This record gives sequence, C-alpha cells and structure tokens, in this order.
Amino acid sequence: MPKSLAEQLNDARLLAAGMKQHVAELAPIGINADDIAALEAKFEKTSALNSKQEQLKAELKSCTAELTDECKAMTDFVSAMRKRVKLVLPQTEWKAFGIAATR
Repeated sequence: MPKSLAEQLNDARLLAAGMKQHVAELAPIGINADDIAALEAKFEKTSALNSKQEQLKAELKSCTAELTDECKAMTDFVSAMRKRVKLVLPQTEWKAFGIAATR
C-alpha cells in the first residue's frame, strides 16, 4: 500500500536529519551538504504546498456548503414565484415564464 503524504514527509525529514549527522561517512558515496540542503528544500516546499492544499480544501468545503444553501434558497424562491404567476395568469401565458403548461 502506498505511503500517505504525512509518512513520506516524515521519511524525508528523518533522512535529512540522519544525513546531517553522518555527512562525513556519506561523503565517499557522493552525498554532500548540497544534497542534504536540496532534500531539506524539497521537504519544506512539499510541506508548504500540503498546508496550502489543506487550507484550500477547507475553503472549498465552506464555499460548497454556502453554494448548496444558496441554491436551495433560489429553488424555493423560484417555486414560490411560479406558483404566484400561475394564480394570476392564464395557462396560455405560462410559457413566457418558463413554466410548463400542465395542471
């Protein structure tokens, strides 16, 4: 099973910390301070993007709830207006209001 983003971030953080402590032992295989800095930069950027995404998800959830409420209010209002139109105008006039001529 693939790792979650939180697990991947934790793995990267631990790897960078371990590499910092053992930079001398890793030098012979070509891992240097620049590699560690690059890993830390990728960790920071990924973490920041994840935080931004979570914030946007929260905003989207809030906006979706507001949209749902507003859509329901509009539908209810349209229904009430149609009923009022039907009370005063003959069925032959309903089409102009987008009302199907059925009773």
